[in-house]
Order: sequence, then C-alpha cells, then structure tokens
Amino acid sequence: MPKKHFQDSKGRRIERIANETQLKQYLQGSWAEKSLGIAIEPGLRINHATHAWDLLFERNKCRTHRTLGKYPKVSLKEAVEKARECKVVVNPRKQTSSVQSSLETQLLIDDVIEEYFQYRYKSLCERRSNKDPYKSVERMRYQYAKFIRPVIGNLPISMIKTSHVIAVLSPITASETTRSKTKAVLSKLVQWLVFSGKVDVDLMQIDWFLVNRALPPCSNIERHYARLGYDRIPELVEDIFLRLNIEKERDYVSSLALLLQLLTAQRAGGFLAFDRAIIGEGRMWFSTWSNVNFEDKIWTIPPNCLKVTIIRNQYAQPLKIPLAEETIIVLKLIKKFWKERRGINLAPIDFVVPKYDDLTRAHCSHCLRLLLKQMHRESLQRGGIGYHDPDQPGRIITPHGFRSTFEDWCLSRGFSLIDVNKALAHIGNKVQEAYQREALLKTRRPMMDAWAKFCFSKVDPTVLARFAQSVAGY
Repeated sequence: MPKKHFQDSKGRRIERIANETQLKQYLQGSWAEKSLGIAIEPGLRINHATHAWDLLFERNKCRTHRTLGKYPKVSLKEAVEKARECKVVVNPRKQTSSVQSSLETQLLIDDVIEEYFQYRYKSLCERRSNKDPYKSVERMRYQYAKFIRPVIGNLPISMIKTSHVIAVLSPITASETTRSKTKAVLSKLVQWLVFSGKVDVDLMQIDWFLVNRALPPCSNIERHYARLGYDRIPELVEDIFLRLNIEKERDYVSSLALLLQLLTAQRAGGFLAFDRAIIGEGRMWFSTWSNVNFEDKIWTIPPNCLKVTIIRNQYAQPLKIPLAEETIIVLKLIKKFWKERRGINLAPIDFVVPKYDDLTRAHCSHCLRLLLKQMHRESLQRGGIGYHDPDQPGRIITPHGFRSTFEDWCLSRGFSLIDVNKALAHIGNKVQEAYQREALLKTRRPMMDAWAKFCFSKVDPTVLARFAQSVAGY
C-alpha cells in the first residue's frame, strides 16, 4: 500500500513545514515525502530518515550546499537562524577611500540580497492579501537575477547612483510591465537598505524623476487581457452549460467555477487558488461558504480575499455581491457535486469552489484558462469561429477578460458607472474612497439580475428549470 502524503489531523496536505508541531508530526510518522522544505526559509529542508537539516542556496552565482546539524539537537528556530547566517556573509574585499586613509569593509548588493528577500517574504505574509508571498518573492528573485544583478550585484551598497538605475532599466524595452516590476523591486531594495541602517540616506544619490525621464520608450504594444465581445456571451454560456453533462470531474467543476466568475464579474483570486498548494494562513486568502448568504442573496468577500486588502493604511471594505437566481443555481450545483460524488456536505469553513478531488484546497484558477482553450479548439473542430478577442485577433479569451466584457455590456445598457465600479471592486481616488462607502446593493441588484438573464438567454429554459429543481434542497 503506497504511503500517504504528509497531512495534518484534519487530512489537509502539508507541503512545507510551518512550525515545530508540524515538524514533529512529520518526523514521527511514515510519509511519502523523503524530505520537506521549511515555509519561512527557502532552501532549508529536513530529511525524514536522518533528521538532518540541509540548506541549498546561491552565493556568487554558484549553488551551495550546507548541512546544519540534526533535529532535535538543532531546533527549527536554530536551523532557520543558521541558514540565514550562511546566506548573509560580509564581503571580505576592502576598498581604499579617497577621503579616509584607513581601509574599510563594504557590503555588496549580492551580500545582502537574501536578507532583503526574507524581509519581503515576512512583510507580504503580514499583509495577509490574496497574493502568494512565496510566489511573489520567487518572481522578485527572477527579476533580480536577470536584470539587476548583472549591473549592480557586485557594487558596494553605498555606491548605487542614478546612472546605475538607468543602466538596469534601459535595456528592458520589450515590456512596460516587466520594466515597472523590475523598477519596483529596485526601489523597494533601496528603501530597505536605508531604513535597515545598511547605508546612510545621504549616500543614496538616486533621482527617480530623472530616471523616469531618461528611460527610452518601450517598443512593444501593451495588450489587455483577451476578452469576448458581449454579443457572444450567451453563446459561450450555452457552450459551458452543455459541458455540465461531461463525466470528467475536473472539467465539471471548472465549468461551474467559470460560470461563477462570469456571472459575478470577479477576479479569480478571491475564490480560486494559485497554481500551487496553500499552506498555513494562506487559507484566509480565499472565500468560504460562510461568506455566502442564500436568504439575503448576497456573497460577501472579505478584504483579505480581495486583490487590494489595505488602501492608504486602512483595510478595504468587504465586497458585497448581489446574487441572481442563475448564480445561486451555479453555487448550489457545486454543493450538489460534493454531496453526490463525494458524500460530503460542504461546511461554512470550506472553500466556495473546492478542488474537484481535494476538499482542503481551493480549485485552481489555471484550470479555467485550460478549459477556455479547450472550448476554443472544440469550437474550431465543429466548424465554428472559436473564442477570440475581437480587438486582438489570434488571442484566445481569458477568464479575467470577462470583467471588461461585463463593464462594456453594463454601460451599453445605461447602468451607472458608479455601480459598475462597485461591482468590479475598482478603487477610486482618495475622495471617492472617503465618500462612496455604501455598497449600493439596491441599484446593483437589478444590474446583476439583468446581466445573468442576458448570459443565459440562449440556454433552454426547461433545462435551466430542471437544474434549478435538482438543487432545490441545497
């Protein structure tokens, strides 16, 4: 009989150890994983057989391995401290200053970058937004290694100037987004160097205004998320609804999740997971059934599940979504799936759209993109025109593009832009945020009902009524 994956007492899989209790459970049990990583310290792992701490990290562009002792002689806290000491090493080289006659040791950017990434990881965890801290930091590592390190990696931290920043950003001309994200990594790094006391603020001679003016324009044409024209939305919904007869469970749940995102015009990140496992407090980033009120027909998404959790040092308001009858049917079909296929009644603490084969994980947002691509191919095979963005020929539509379609349709029907922005959870300026704090449910509900009726206008009413009757008891 194959060994089980490491999991907690409630049967939830654990992919990275977060505390001492989980560490003891892992070492004392018999699990499929031969070693597991530590959530708060990238590169640090514990071997199940030998109880040895292993650290794999990069130094001077070379991968380095260290053994840090064995548990319990070396505790989790001590292993993390040792790992950080290995990563943060003072550069032994010395420079001669024209002002000072004595030699002094200076830190290079490469010497402190791991400490900086640890700081960013902790700060992102404390923010409790639905951005995955580990994934965000890994993206920063990639941008640092590709764009920043070749220019300033071996530069003393006190010698970074405007010319170096321009030298980093100027070659990035293929994507405005890539340039802005790289600039953000560099800007945050400079801020951290100052307030952490690693460099005197007077030595940081960077003129960001000059940087912006000196950068050459990007050569690419900015592209938005591919969307579908709202005149073809009923055709798409009919196609999705027909897929509910497919036996493949992943496609069935993906179809329901896609309908839910379309009908509510929400970002997938509020209720669908990243493309990797959720650990620890990551469960707080995704909406649960406790947020859905069938009596009042309202789905309230908490601030920690929204894209922007904190606005100007204040927590954002919860997003209240009026639920149309069609949306309620979709939600109840999710409950029915788990009851009939798994024999499980979804509890208030469960995710709104659990993964089709794992109740402890939210369904993956990547499955929706795969489903749309599959539907596009099948449409072409049937002799149809597929699902392309009408403004961007050749680009297959994306789930996020439904938000643009929703806004276009609402405005074409004469609904208020304020109601549309409330529905999309768009952030206005400081004055709007201060004064427009009402959820406007009374005016938004007719808009959401009309949108749902339009989306299902091509679905056979008898079929929809049959589905509604089948979920009446949920």
